[in-house]
Amino acid sequence: MTIFDIDSAASFFAAIKRRHAVYLSPLQNRGQTTEDLLFVIMGLNHLREWIAPESGPTKYIPNRSSEEEQNFSTTIYENPNHEIVREICNATKHFKSITTTTTHGALIDDWHNIDDVAEFDKGPPTGHSINGEPIEDLLSPLVELYEQWFSSQGLITS
Repeated sequence: MTIFDIDSAASFFAAIKRRHAVYLSPLQNRGQTTEDLLFVIMGLNHLREWIAPESGPTKYIPNRSSEEEQNFSTTIYENPNHEIVREICNATKHFKSITTTTTHGALIDDWHNIDDVAEFDKGPPTGHSINGEPIEDLLSPLVELYEQWFSSQGLITS
């Protein structure tokens, strides 16, 4: 499968990982943008389906993915952090409200691009949370799980 220049699950993960790194280092890049965050969330939600197409906890189509890929897909699906990522992704897809918080407060000198600021009085986002927990506390462990998977398959090196 190819979508633009992303031609494999490994290259999709590399793109997600780059955006995640940008999100985690706001002052060196563009700030903790909601756009970067949504790309990471949606990517992490769907990446397991790139690894094991048409699989899930209740369905498995033989010859589409290996048992190892299916098991990893199930591990991700059942991960509590992935459950929250899936909830955010589905809420975004269906425009449903969930309990999220965005913090602001960066000094104007720390703004990368004034044109990227949605609300000038607030400034750019300086953090995002769900259920009172920083979003990176649930994203980073998922990124690490995928990192371990792709490394174990010899598809990337750390």
